[in-house]
Amino acid sequence: MIRIFHVADTHIGYSAYRKIDEATGLNQREVDTYDAFKQFIDRAIAETPDMILHAGDLFDSVRPTNRAISFVLEQLLTLNEAGIPFVVISGNHETPRLKETGSVFSLFEHIPNVHAVYKDSYEVVELDGVKIHAIPHCGDIEGEKQKLLSNDDRTGLNVALLHASVYGAGKQTFLMDEFNEQLIAIHDLSGFDYVALGHYHGYTRVRDDVYYAGSTERFSFNE
Repeated sequence: MIRIFHVADTHIGYSAYRKIDEATGLNQREVDTYDAFKQFIDRAIAETPDMILHAGDLFDSVRPTNRAISFVLEQLLTLNEAGIPFVVISGNHETPRLKETGSVFSLFEHIPNVHAVYKDSYEVVELDGVKIHAIPHCGDIEGEKQKLLSNDDRTGLNVALLHASVYGAGKQTFLMDEFNEQLIAIHDLSGFDYVALGHYHGYTRVRDDVYYAGSTERFSFNE
């Protein structure tokens, strides 16, 4: 049996309000994002899943601070030492509008067990008999979705990994009211053993095989 940890919307580096953490001198909400992610990593190290899938918005911005980058690298290196693969897609918060801006995810390419999908296109990552069909936040979600749907190589276990708002599953569309949200219909997410979604911050079962992990912290009073 394959054990997968599904996480999303960690928004590392987020800060808000004026409260300062006395121990570090940093913004309290920024520290909260670090603490929540470290708790997740510690849980993963203790339970040793076969892989971790991060469904986008690992960072809160396109240009995270050196402090945020250093923290994430430290946590990913810890996972790497434990031999736990980590697959992550870029979300709308960390995807630059201009390609020449570059991506923070390029820093992860030298870590053996980290697989970052961020280059504006659909990719398949294969790990231990599992095909992860990953679509990062991209300029042409319809075009990349067609690549996903036209890939009929579904041997082994197949998991779809996306950062998007799903519609067509009842009355609710899972929007966050952000200007660059991407939408995908629930009927386009059929034929997979599991669909790991990010973007919507509430843990939600959309369908028996389709879930939003929710965020690891709360980022508004509405949440």
